[in-house]
Amino acid sequence: MLKDFTLDIKEKKIGITGNNGVGKTTLLRLMNGELTPDAGEISINGDTYFVQFDLLKYNKFTPQDMVDLCKTLKSFDCSNYLEYVQALNLLPFMNTPIGKLSKGTSKKVALLLGFLSVKPILLIDEPFESIDEDSNQNLISLFHNEERGLVIVSHDMNMLRQSVEKIYRMENKGLNSCEIRVL
Repeated sequence: MLKDFTLDIKEKKIGITGNNGVGKTTLLRLMNGELTPDAGEISINGDTYFVQFDLLKYNKFTPQDMVDLCKTLKSFDCSNYLEYVQALNLLPFMNTPIGKLSKGTSKKVALLLGFLSVKPILLIDEPFESIDEDSNQNLISLFHNEERGLVIVSHDMNMLRQSVEKIYRMENKGLNSCEIRVL
């Protein structure tokens, strides 16, 4: 995946793109501490929250149940959850079991939980896929206004350009600066 590679990323919001199978998701898992590098180290300046889109184990819970549960946990701040619910167009689905939601709506629930996390860095793999255009535009606005660090993996360069400060392309066993954008 990466070999003989060092990179000091200064930007707070970055995108990562690259061909299928080059290790973008694996890199996120390494950054989140789910995997250990075979050699070397990965150093992240802050705790991470990896947005998990597989909510199958919560299929009997509603999005509102998930928010209510998060309200009891110190690792989440739900004080402004309704703003995120509205921005993600989730209001009509808040009392629908997650197992009955479409893939895109379920994905928006996972994104909601990420935004409610108090971790200083969000790791998000393919957030724009399977989500309607209006919600994606709102998601870009949420990313743009987010003060925390963001690492977003996506094949959608247009969406990445609107969401992050710098885009890296994963190729040739490294990350190469691809585009710089000032938000």
